[in-house]
Amino acid sequence: GYVSTNMHEVGHNLGFRHSNQIGSYADRTGYMGYSYNVTGWPSMCFNAVKNWQAGWFMDRAIDLDVTQGGWKGKIATFVDYHLVKADEYVLVKVGDLFLQYNRAKGMNAETFDKPNQIVIVESNTGESELIGGLDGEDFYTTYFQRQNFTGTGETLFVAICSHHFGDNKTQADYFRVFIGLDSLDCSERSGTSNEIIPVPATVSMSPTVSSQPSPSPSWIPPERGQSCDDDLSAIIVTDAGNFTCNTLSINTPLRQNVCIEGHEAYNVCA
Repeated sequence: GYVSTNMHEVGHNLGFRHSNQIGSYADRTGYMGYSYNVTGWPSMCFNAVKNWQAGWFMDRAIDLDVTQGGWKGKIATFVDYHLVKADEYVLVKVGDLFLQYNRAKGMNAETFDKPNQIVIVESNTGESELIGGLDGEDFYTTYFQRQNFTGTGETLFVAICSHHFGDNKTQADYFRVFIGLDSLDCSERSGTSNEIIPVPATVSMSPTVSSQPSPSPSWIPPERGQSCDDDLSAIIVTDAGNFTCNTLSINTPLRQNVCIEGHEAYNVCA
């Protein structure tokens, strides 16, 4: 039979509502979006909102309160749930946003959209809305921002710090990420990989303003948040010193993609 149609209806019986992306059903990362009249295809799963709603993977889930400080940690793919270590999470919730690593392998090998990315979905009405995906491969998929997050007047940032592949035997595939308000911090410190970075008492950062026009990802409506914003005036770069990029590990995707010519950050970090 049609796997996607059957699984879509199974989802409804579990209490799941539709998965959307601007239009109804258009979240194609999982079964609660479109169905396909194809026998035995695709092999995929449900998005982070549905997994959270069902109570799946909850022993490896975390609900963040970023008003208490930023968070650095590991998001492992749910496909490798059986390999996930104590310091790795499968589901991350922050406000109305839900994140999971949509790794295209195993039972999720044929996920139709945003494979191998940290997928961000939103839900405050029962249905879910696909907001974006991050993999650190280019500027627009290295960090995500949501302005005036939960009415705080601050900007939420989700940043890819590094990407790690497991061995399918003892180690899970995971991304190391930073999630916080008005800050970016991918520096590595000794100790646990899941740490809370305290909210700074004051903000002190005045980057050089570029004379070049700042590119804008116009394909993402402002009310949906933006994948990037090169006006860094509201971003605290931890231990930035003289505003070089030495605060970010030299080989991390965040450093490589923030410090590119044509963006305001280039004048700060280059």
